[in-house]
Amino acid sequence: MKKLITTLALIFLLSFPVSAQNDIVIEPELNEEDFYLPLEEGEFYWSQVPTVCGTPTTIEKYLTDKGLSPKFNSFGKTGTDPNGEIVYFVTHWFSEDNTQIAATVGVPSGKPEVCMLYFVFDTYEVGILNTNGINKLPGLGI
Repeated sequence: MKKLITTLALIFLLSFPVSAQNDIVIEPELNEEDFYLPLEEGEFYWSQVPTVCGTPTTIEKYLTDKGLSPKFNSFGKTGTDPNGEIVYFVTHWFSEDNTQIAATVGVPSGKPEVCMLYFVFDTYEVGILNTNGINKLPGLGI
């Protein structure tokens, strides 16, 4: 009986339409100093993007201690124009067997920081079976 009453109450509450006000503008109450975190050697901190950041030396030591080496460097340029000014750089790190990959990004000016965008495992070439026999990612068709 208790389950029946709970179910009926839930159905009753869920049957009302819900509307949202689309005209509400949310103004952030943040200043530039809200995004500054003091950076000490050997420390990481979480950024707004799901990355972990540190000094270039700290990030390099962490990745080399994990057995990765830098393999490729590339540059992000203003307006995604190949002739644009360099605004950031990306370094791609690989394990010796290429199954672990990390990418770091930094900017050529400003405070000395580098952020690790990702550190992934079990890397395999698309279309080739990996050791688990998986050759497609669920929902992606690759």
